[in-house]
Amino acid sequence: MIWLFAVVLGLISVAVNYLLLRFLKTLGTKNQDQRVELRWSHQAKPTIGGISFFTGLLLSVLGGLALADVVYLGDQSAIWLLLGAIAAFLMGLADDAFNTRPLLKFMVQFVCGVLAYAAGAQFGFDVPEVVNFALTIFWVVALMNSLNMLDNMDGITGSVSLVLLAVIAILLPPCALQWIVAGMAFTLAGFLRFNGPPASIFMGDSGSQLIGFILAAISLLVWNAGIDLPEADGIGFTLSLVLLFFTPLCDTAFVSFNRLRHRRSPFVGGRDHTTHNLSYLGWSDRRIAVFYVLWSMVNGVGAISLRTYEGHHLQRWYLVVTGYLLLVWISFLILSRRNLKQAKYAYHS
Repeated sequence: MIWLFAVVLGLISVAVNYLLLRFLKTLGTKNQDQRVELRWSHQAKPTIGGISFFTGLLLSVLGGLALADVVYLGDQSAIWLLLGAIAAFLMGLADDAFNTRPLLKFMVQFVCGVLAYAAGAQFGFDVPEVVNFALTIFWVVALMNSLNMLDNMDGITGSVSLVLLAVIAILLPPCALQWIVAGMAFTLAGFLRFNGPPASIFMGDSGSQLIGFILAAISLLVWNAGIDLPEADGIGFTLSLVLLFFTPLCDTAFVSFNRLRHRRSPFVGGRDHTTHNLSYLGWSDRRIAVFYVLWSMVNGVGAISLRTYEGHHLQRWYLVVTGYLLLVWISFLILSRRNLKQAKYAYHS
């Protein structure tokens, strides 16, 4: 039943995105201005894919609460998560329309973090609760920004998010949350029909902010020991969670470091992401998208293995994973310096 439900949502996603594109080509272009962004492709494309995500989310929540035999989330928790998703979507939609200020975006992201914490999607370390609260806020804000920053090339954020949802689904028992994850995954799959290289539509901030919040909240719900997972110490818990989301987090850390180093704001767009640096090597957009999917899969398998591992020599595995994370990040830094020296791109003060 759940797979039939998810496939139906995928077909609905295809239909919604198709209708949105038709609307923009006809009535939408006649009666109102739309905000389009010049991204890596040299064409203006609508950034309204998040509307189909929001439709899929609402249908997923309604289907999960109505059809699931075992309800994992209590009514109150579901309400907090839905409110956080609505806030993330509306803030992103406003940014797509009006290009809102970074401070306003951060304030809404902070509220989303508070709502996730209220829903039980939170860190549970043996520390003062204010520390867990701060870590939860940081995690939600970081992922919402990371997925947004990664949305800089056709099909990247959508395909990476699809892999992350699939990894999370593997660890989920039958519950209402499973319906939400499956529904959002197939909604993303329907969107990728129009977003894969060459894309005809972008998800925009409305999509990346919504997906970022959902992934941040659900990952904490699943990664904590409450869902049939063995208990993990703080280092193992943190490393496995970072490894799972390393693809978007690596890009954000890389871009922020480089821009701050060149005295440039991390919040100003540019063509200096990890994706762009691979493109400067001569890689096609499609090849880069495939690479990011495979990279995310490798990180996902490693994260599951580390999170569920109960054998000996854990400290050695922690060192191996830490070394891998540093090696990849440093490799991108070396590549970017090479591209800068070759004037493939430049920072302007």
